[in-house]
Amino acid sequence: MKNWRSNWMVFCLILGLPMNLLAGDATQQISGKILQVGIGARPVGMGEAQVAVSDDAYSLYWNPAGLSRLTQTQISLMHNAWFGEINSEYIGYAQTMQQGGYGIGINYINFGEFKKFGIDSNNYPVPLEGSFTPYTLVTTFGCAQWFWPQVSLGGNVKLVSESVDTYNNITAAVDLGAQMLKVWNNFDVGLMVQNLGLPIQGYNLPLVVKLGTAYSFFPSTDKNRLTAVLDLNVPVPIDLPYYINAGLEYWFANTVAVRAGYKVSEINSLGTLSGLTAGMGVKILDYTLDYAYADYGVLGITHRISFTAGFGETKKARTGKRRIAKRIAPTGGGASAGGVLIPRLSGLTRRAPITVKVQGELNALERNKLQRAVFEVQTNTESEVAKWELKIFDAQAHLLRKYTGSELQESVIWDGKDQNGRQPAESIFATYEYNYTLASGTSDKVAGKLVEEPKEGAGSAAQTAQTSGRVKMEPVLFEEKSYDLSEDSKKLLTKIADTIKSHPYLQILIEGYADMGAEKGQEVFLSQRRADTAVRFLTTTFKVPLSRISSHARGNKSPVASNQTDDGRAKNRRVEITIVYSR
Repeated sequence: MKNWRSNWMVFCLILGLPMNLLAGDATQQISGKILQVGIGARPVGMGEAQVAVSDDAYSLYWNPAGLSRLTQTQISLMHNAWFGEINSEYIGYAQTMQQGGYGIGINYINFGEFKKFGIDSNNYPVPLEGSFTPYTLVTTFGCAQWFWPQVSLGGNVKLVSESVDTYNNITAAVDLGAQMLKVWNNFDVGLMVQNLGLPIQGYNLPLVVKLGTAYSFFPSTDKNRLTAVLDLNVPVPIDLPYYINAGLEYWFANTVAVRAGYKVSEINSLGTLSGLTAGMGVKILDYTLDYAYADYGVLGITHRISFTAGFGETKKARTGKRRIAKRIAPTGGGASAGGVLIPRLSGLTRRAPITVKVQGELNALERNKLQRAVFEVQTNTESEVAKWELKIFDAQAHLLRKYTGSELQESVIWDGKDQNGRQPAESIFATYEYNYTLASGTSDKVAGKLVEEPKEGAGSAAQTAQTSGRVKMEPVLFEEKSYDLSEDSKKLLTKIADTIKSHPYLQILIEGYADMGAEKGQEVFLSQRRADTAVRFLTTTFKVPLSRISSHARGNKSPVASNQTDDGRAKNRRVEITIVYSR
């Protein structure tokens, strides 16, 4: 615990409270000052210039419009070691939506323990018994939405609570923000009105209008990225002095980041290095750890550490241009493929600019042949694809088929035939090579097998299903609230049984599903019965050993069509059968 004079001096200097106002209505003078304290180590390391570049869970503070740019659901944590005994803690959660995002954040600042003092008749401090701990709590709810391909709008609602000894104040405020991507070349712009709210005991919140810009020097690659940011902050009323924040951020191999910044404001008078910030970050998979240093001259140096974790499937980042999904259909026609699984990284591997997911369908009657294969292509960079080429080779590396294009095609379907229209033998061992060139001039390729070999030590059917190549067959459909097999379903299962019996190295994964309409409340029961019906048909009619079958009840998870229509619900009442290649 500090003595009275040094403790209150730090408390007042940090919060901008004049020293001659320590008596009486001091708590009124400091109301809402925590709203000017930056959140997150990455933004602080960049000089707190974030209005145009904010794109993560910390957008709740810097610009709520940035919530639209989330590529994953995120949880963020921050610890801010301030001057003396003052510490700030933050926790935030941000969730992606199809055309935007939303989140909630809680910021708590504790000013340490203070001894109680009174004022005597001569206005001198008099020690009293006991102590108190001033604190401020800010709870923020925010959301954002894309309204045009390049423009996102967002807003926050904040509840601000302050407590200093016997004084307890609470008020509400809102933030409004906008971001426009690719205004010119790789130039982004942001605008924000921050702390527009009700006063606390007659004193206004620190209202400020921010205009921010960001320029990306290497926007087309995930290997190395350099971004320069600049914010102009105009307090309201406008007769107050404005100030400027500037910063740089450089990412190396999308794994290590270094940052620097400078805040041009009244704090520059506190010392030679006051206003200088710096920091670094390390990203492994979907987890990021950041550190920031900020110099406040005679007040001292502050340190922030923040951690961000991403969860769930990664969605595409906005590029500022509307992308139209296109498909190249097979020449021989055929039904569309099933769901798409976005590949995830492991170890310290960086996320590539282009990733390709292959899903094949076995020929149910002919050994070692693929009926067709679907290539789902995902771009993980803001740069457009200028041209691409997909080549499919047989086991002897002879070219079977080639597809080309000048714009990104999100789905390419190979009909299982070569350039001459013949179905090659042993196409289950085929490989592919996807070559592409980005608009920036960067060229690279993605290569792999259409059906992956199993890993060493694969044992049970469940292990095999996780480690080997998978080929999803046509689904078995059911009537509403029924788990009886139709004649068409029996014919399909018969073909699958013939394939399994003639290929001893194949396993079967059976997954039962239900819709979310009339079957509500019975999803798990029906999905289990449907899976059991398929298993029973294969084991009793065709004597397929149970050791080669793994079955699961999925309820109403992973619908393949909308549950709002009869046709969509019919497609969701299904059993999915995946043949697992485990030789």
